[in-house]
Amino acid sequence: MWLALIVCVAATRAPGEEPTAKPGDAIRRDAALVEFVRRGREALEWTDEGVRHEWRLQRRPGTEACRVLDPDDRVVREGTAEECRHAFASRDRSQRVRSDVVFLLHGLGEGRWSMRPLADSLRSRLDADVMSFGYASVKADIDAHARALGTVLAGLPEAERISFVGHSLGNLVVRRWMAIAAAEDLARVQRMVMLGPPNQGADLARLAAKIWGFAIRAEGAARDLAIDWEAVAPGLAVPACD
Repeated sequence: MWLALIVCVAATRAPGEEPTAKPGDAIRRDAALVEFVRRGREALEWTDEGVRHEWRLQRRPGTEACRVLDPDDRVVREGTAEECRHAFASRDRSQRVRSDVVFLLHGLGEGRWSMRPLADSLRSRLDADVMSFGYASVKADIDAHARALGTVLAGLPEAERISFVGHSLGNLVVRRWMAIAAAEDLARVQRMVMLGPPNQGADLARLAAKIWGFAIRAEGAARDLAIDWEAVAPGLAVPACD
């Protein structure tokens, strides 16, 4: 997150470009920076339980707190799961979900924003709906994320053919979902592209586990990778798709 934040700040002025400040530029830039940080922080706190195009039903893991986001990531409803499910189901359904859907899943400590350039590229090249699954990677374990993914996919019965593009931990979330999914759901999966998958565990996570105090503080999927990998690995399916 912080590397992306530095890049964002550095990109505000091109190398060698002379500053041409205008009234209000600093205020707008600061507001954009605050919004960027807010979204990055919230990406670590909320998990999708419903996705239709860019509308989202989200839950804060381990709680009953839910909310609905519009395509601009604005919160349009907060409340109980029942209230938010009703609000999510009542949104504008004029845009249909196509038969072919590609889901993108980010890695540990990241958010949906990290996959946005790839999503934009795929949308321009594929005759399919490209959606992203956001999950609070450090707030819940891989199994919980996989079950949330299953809830999202169950809410898209129109999607007859589903493909996945996972980055890092996102691949393990899909593999765990495949291990617990019903046969009819697995039959919809066409192919899976793995980007940097820690399929044999993560060396960096194993090194981190040796740091004093890490084992006590590690939570969610980070703990799965660093501390509990031997127990987690047998529960990850080998994809049967291309």
